[in-house]
Amino acid sequence: MLAKQTQSKALHWLGRQLFNSNKPETFLDPLVEQINPMWVQEYTPARVEQIIQETSDTKTLVLKPAGRWPGFEAGQHVNICIEIDGVRRQRTFSLSSSPILWQETGRISLTIKRLPGGLVTNWLHDHLETGAVIGLG
Repeated sequence: MLAKQTQSKALHWLGRQLFNSNKPETFLDPLVEQINPMWVQEYTPARVEQIIQETSDTKTLVLKPAGRWPGFEAGQHVNICIEIDGVRRQRTFSLSSSPILWQETGRISLTIKRLPGGLVTNWLHDHLETGAVIGLG
């Protein structure tokens, strides 16, 4: 048991030193993302399956997270990470679907209102397309 803990600590140290990451398995993410973005390890990827225009300034995103995503409980929030002009941005949004949708279909939904001057919300409204992969934190 002690040897396994020592090995784990050594891998975390090596990851921090070489890759500036606590998760050495993320080192290959840039390559893996080109093959299949749903295999990325840095965050849990989610494919945009549907975008519903609710009102002129509100859209619902229906997402299918990778199977390793642990799910959620009612009232929880989720971090979304997207890349805008080469910079990874994160914002927190409330889930608008029930946990039952996740349990039965493996899908979740976020209903996002455009915010005047909002970098991420405006990008999501103006550029996000069905089939895109975004990150869940």
